[in-house]
Amino acid sequence: MPIFVLTLLALEFGIWWGVTVAPPEGPPALSDIPAVLSLPAAFLLSWRFVAFFVGYAAGAVLSIVPHELGHFVAARLLGLPVLGVAFGWLTFGRTLRRPGVAGQVRVDLGRAPGARLPARVVVFALCGPAGGLVFAGAVAVAAADAELPVYVRLALGGAVASAVVIQLANLVPTATRSGDLSDGAVAYCWAFRPASQLEKVRLTLAAQSFAAEIAPDATGDPALSDEEFERVRAALGDPRHQIAVVAAQRLRAWLAGCAVGIDGEAEAARTESISRFRAIAPEVETFASRSEPPLDERASTVVFVAYLLVWAQLNHNAGSPIDPGSPDVDRIARLAESGRRLRPEGQSTRNLLALARLFQDRPAEARALLLHSAAEASEPDERLASDADVIRGLAECELGDVAQARRLLESARRRTRQSVYAGWLEAEIRRRVERDRGEHAGPAEAASGNS
Repeated sequence: MPIFVLTLLALEFGIWWGVTVAPPEGPPALSDIPAVLSLPAAFLLSWRFVAFFVGYAAGAVLSIVPHELGHFVAARLLGLPVLGVAFGWLTFGRTLRRPGVAGQVRVDLGRAPGARLPARVVVFALCGPAGGLVFAGAVAVAAADAELPVYVRLALGGAVASAVVIQLANLVPTATRSGDLSDGAVAYCWAFRPASQLEKVRLTLAAQSFAAEIAPDATGDPALSDEEFERVRAALGDPRHQIAVVAAQRLRAWLAGCAVGIDGEAEAARTESISRFRAIAPEVETFASRSEPPLDERASTVVFVAYLLVWAQLNHNAGSPIDPGSPDVDRIARLAESGRRLRPEGQSTRNLLALARLFQDRPAEARALLLHSAAEASEPDERLASDADVIRGLAECELGDVAQARRLLESARRRTRQSVYAGWLEAEIRRRVERDRGEHAGPAEAASGNS
């Protein structure tokens, strides 16, 4: 809303500036426009507005540089260690790419000297908009030169308007969808809530230290020793959510390694991995129910553990019927429900919950879940959509519609040949067909015997 209001004010400025720089001698020369058109309308329907708009767009891009340079110079003068600088797509050092962030100066407050840190961060935050406003002032001085061509002055006026809008909007305390704070929000937090900000810095340092202690070895092997596994497991419940997030990230790295290499493991190693999947499930469920860690961290961790428990269940049964009352099925169902609460519209969580309902011998619910998701998905992920087809095919097979199950299997194969559940569906279709043949053969044999 602030950026919208400021943009409207910039447009008003453009109308005033265009009429001031080059007042029209009359209305636009268009026969279908009444001669009573006002001067602002005449400006908007002329090439003068095009020049202003081009300058406005150019100013929005160019003002990134002085804005970030203001932050950078302030950081160096204030003794804040700079990790990286980004001007749009041009980056130097270590920066974090986030949607909605055009530029960035990343500093390491954990290594900054502690004296008057809150005041220094406030100055650092405000120097970015200050740099942008200095740029706008310099362009405004150039635009005031009456000897410049009219269209050049109009373009420079547009650049001034956009630079001012962006800097003033940055001073409004807001946050982007990815959680990044505006400069105004950073200044406000450090000026009026310095204790909580210093506590965040201390927690960040603790999280970094913990991450270094449980990091993969020099070869990049994500395996966890027994001691590391227990530390990660305990850290998922740490009240300091930064520590819990680091533990979840380390856990997912290990789980990703399991997902890639577990089929080739020896039986003892595979059994140990599966026992760990089961052991970690309660802590992961608790982690998912917390409100402080980012939603994506919670959802991704739940989905990783649940899917590997699904794999363990399928591997353990190897074609034999699955016990709906087994502890593993109960774990999968609880984790799937947690994931569904976190990502109610996510295809992966729908698939997971549908699998859980199949394991619980509730195929009608599994089918309904995936029918609903197919109707909503306009551009589905092909792999997830293929898995959804196969899982729904399993539900149809359980409900007795083998023909529909075959059609869904073919649909899944057309999407992608990588569905991990296709073999399961093929086996279920064969089993169902053989059972139906046996049921039909029984009455026929009885009839022939009676004759």
